[in-house]
Amino acid sequence: MKSSVRRYAAHFVYIAGVGFVRRQVVEVAGGRVSCVGLLEGEPENTEWIPNGIIALLPPAMGDGWRDAFAGEDACPVWPVLPDGWSRNDFFSLQPCSLIPFDLIALKPVAGTRRRLLL
Repeated sequence: MKSSVRRYAAHFVYIAGVGFVRRQVVEVAGGRVSCVGLLEGEPENTEWIPNGIIALLPPAMGDGWRDAFAGEDACPVWPVLPDGWSRNDFFSLQPCSLIPFDLIALKPVAGTRRRLLL
């Protein structure tokens, strides 16, 4: 049985250990990230994450995901994925949406909820 592929897009994707990457599409198959790429145009069958971000987090982080945004140091913002990143780098990360999210300060707000993207 072939698993379905879902696509999600947002103004920012946060990748644990990397930081934020602008305008990305994340493909999820079988509950795992299968691909991350630049958002170009309006790809078919893609769910837009409004007023939030897509976060790729280690499953072990669990409910401690807010710790990734704690402190005064800002996470780096990349215009594209850093050189050397491949599909295998994302396979172990858990895709979720964080809504609502402060897209100016790039921090969660008091009511931010995490939803797994499966």
